[in-house]
Amino acid sequence: MNKSVASLLLAAWMSIPAIQLNAQDTTVIAFGSCAREREQQTIWEEIQQQQPEIFLMIGDNQYADFQEIDGEIAMQPVTDVQRIAEAYRTLGAQSGFQEVRQSADMYATWDDHDYGANDMGNDYPLRAESQKAFIDFWGYFPPPHPIHNQEGVYHSINRVTSNGNRLQIILLDTRYHRDPIDRIPPGERNGGPYGPTSDTSKTMLGEEQWNWLERTLRLEADIRIIASSIQVVSDEHGWETWGNMPHERDRLYKLIEDTGATGVFFISGDRHLVELSRDNERGAPYPMWDFTSSGLTQQTEPVEEQNSFRIGPVKRETNYGIIRIEWAAPVEETAIHLEGLGRGQRLLTRQTIFLSQLKGSNSEIETAALDGIQLPLVFEDDFERGEESRANWETTDDTAWENKLDESNHVFGLNRRTSDYQPDVRSPHNIALVRDLELSDFVLTFDVKSTKDTGNHRDCCVFFGHQNPAQFYYSHLGARPDPNSGQIMIVDNAPRTPLTTNENTVPWDDQWHQVKVTRNSATGEIKIYFDNMDEPIMSASDQTFVRGRLGIGSFDDMNDFDNVRIWGR
Repeated sequence: MNKSVASLLLAAWMSIPAIQLNAQDTTVIAFGSCAREREQQTIWEEIQQQQPEIFLMIGDNQYADFQEIDGEIAMQPVTDVQRIAEAYRTLGAQSGFQEVRQSADMYATWDDHDYGANDMGNDYPLRAESQKAFIDFWGYFPPPHPIHNQEGVYHSINRVTSNGNRLQIILLDTRYHRDPIDRIPPGERNGGPYGPTSDTSKTMLGEEQWNWLERTLRLEADIRIIASSIQVVSDEHGWETWGNMPHERDRLYKLIEDTGATGVFFISGDRHLVELSRDNERGAPYPMWDFTSSGLTQQTEPVEEQNSFRIGPVKRETNYGIIRIEWAAPVEETAIHLEGLGRGQRLLTRQTIFLSQLKGSNSEIETAALDGIQLPLVFEDDFERGEESRANWETTDDTAWENKLDESNHVFGLNRRTSDYQPDVRSPHNIALVRDLELSDFVLTFDVKSTKDTGNHRDCCVFFGHQNPAQFYYSHLGARPDPNSGQIMIVDNAPRTPLTTNENTVPWDDQWHQVKVTRNSATGEIKIYFDNMDEPIMSASDQTFVRGRLGIGSFDDMNDFDNVRIWGR
């Protein structure tokens, strides 16, 4: 069997379900960072006047590590997570914060001070406890959101305008997995104590987050805002920045290029100033803009911080950022206005960029046609990455699945017919769902081989519209059809029920076969193909579950799977 070179393309409009923005042609997003919770935060009143639909808190959202010790405030690592919870409560009690939180959708990531320890990363002992406090306070992660089971607070937000324009907000976690950064001798410093490392084994995000970011950048989106708590572009000041790990910034730029992700720009905080930076060098796939707004409670001070990539002025005073998106048709003509504002709505810095400028030479995404709709490729796995591939799949019984060799080719398959998983209602036992992927319309293809001759009981299953263990669709590709086999089924808090009366047999043998499943949510149409990709072997129409997860598996048989590809939205 021929296999394409693997590239993990997992993509899904996921972390927070896609929500429709208002019907206007302009989207207003505000963001800020570095909010000392004990201080007055009157700037919220002015932020409210901008009427943002979304507000992003991108780090140092409170200063838990500024603690009262012997009657004085001192900075030291938090050793009791209750101090972090207390700092969140103090922030939450700010009346202006409450008003903005009620009127706008508020999302967050963290930086060091709200994480619990100045400049620390994966060496902070209470990082897991701090993550729990983060989830509890921000409160917009209903189970089974992945953040409850992952290490780190990274996640994404997906929005759709009434005109169908797609906005993606990616909130990175530059703390939980980040290795310690290198200090430089005092006599060699040009500002802060940190410098670029030569140790390319050090990580900013950790492999799991890198894999997630790759999957997320494969999503269909017109504009992508990547929130990094520390600056991405500026790196000459000697403090925390992606420049502390140049190889990791190189990886970030290359990932944007390799995934064909268009419309990317960064927002950052941390530096207690407001400025705009642009990188046209250092391997940037296209102009990489970094809009820094840091200082919701910052006092006015002079600033002389070196930044060769700065565009326009730099100010150190109370500030927040406004991103004003004026959508256009065609979408490439969309204007993105970046405005740094201070007290009294004073304009501190401003830049307009057009979406057509945020595009590189490798920006074409493979598509597949479904009833005249072009769907982007959002997931691909040929299982050649071993444990990295395994991490893309959530199974009902981990012990029943394995990544193994079929001659010189890696595949993902079942090693037994039985399963330790027993569903509450009569339905398949062995299910492997793609992580973080929910779709409405899709084209799914894969190769499958039956690995045990059970005669007329040979089968494989394809799952879609999966809501939970008791609500989903599946196609049962059984060798000999009957009301319980070889049909498109629905499980809706009751034993499986056929949606079809299919009489076509499935010609199982010991060879590899190709399966295709298509789903049009607008019409409810479902089509299943086996080997012949032009004529479906069965079809049905149902709209009980309009959107859901996808997967592969078997009712109670054994199969190997390979070359799973999904186009969708």
